[in-house]
Amino acid sequence: MRRTIISVGIAAALVTSIAGCAQTTTSSPMQSSPPQPTQAPSPAEIVTTSTPSTASTQPDLPPAGTISNSGVISLADPAGYSATITYDLTVSNFRKSIANDAPGFASVTYDLSEQGTVINTTPGRNNPGVFKWSPTLLYPIDSIVCTTTKDTVDKQPKISQGEATVPRFFTGNPPSSAYCALPLAGLTKYGPNNPMGSSLSSNGTAPLTPPSGQDTPTGGDISGVPESAVDALVTGLATPAKVVFDVTGSSNTAASGNNNEFVPSGEHCTASVSWNPKSDAPTSIPLSVFVPTKYKGLCPAA
Repeated sequence: MRRTIISVGIAAALVTSIAGCAQTTTSSPMQSSPPQPTQAPSPAEIVTTSTPSTASTQPDLPPAGTISNSGVISLADPAGYSATITYDLTVSNFRKSIANDAPGFASVTYDLSEQGTVINTTPGRNNPGVFKWSPTLLYPIDSIVCTTTKDTVDKQPKISQGEATVPRFFTGNPPSSAYCALPLAGLTKYGPNNPMGSSLSSNGTAPLTPPSGQDTPTGGDISGVPESAVDALVTGLATPAKVVFDVTGSSNTAASGNNNEFVPSGEHCTASVSWNPKSDAPTSIPLSVFVPTKYKGLCPAA
């Protein structure tokens, strides 16, 4: 805008000067014009130039993305017990941090908020179930998230708050992997066979809470990322392809003598996350995955 104003001012000055020349009359040789005082140029006639700075002024990217999902998961076991899990998940503010990384490397940190409640829907009966609910974010295997972290952060399992990694995610038989995964901290409800647990009365509710000895999860990080790739990783992590939940539950009753597994209704399947799947000693963790309708199409057709 300033350059536009400067150009108009110069053009106006030139037009005024030309017009003044056209109106000048020839003076008598015996007459001389008194000297004219030198006028300072007007601000509009002053042209300033500047040399672009060669110093980098590009700031770190602002925090990226908010991922949220809420819903209800219905569960039933072969013994006839039933329950629902109502949940709410928000993952947000993916951002770069270098405070605890060696030169040349960085971390991606994020905020996490999750709540869950289990409700006993078994008519007229107490429910002895043990329940677990854990969210997992999935990214296409050829995405920046999977390719950037392949050799830097999935060398060993670290599924705890503040030490997240990105293992491979497998479904099907034989197992195949179309995604890598960011497992998030999970919540549980213990049954009466656990010292901390108790049965749920009919229509009773109980909050899902962190496992014993763990704090309420508020976030996490992925460390050891090459600093040259961290901005792209921040953006990639904020846009997962799917959000799924590892949902398990079991009831061990004296009458049946069996440890009956609760099964979710809707799309669900067995899966696993695996670190170093091609090594001689891979580490895998089995999952019982529930897929919200919004992200349907993950589990292989029966």
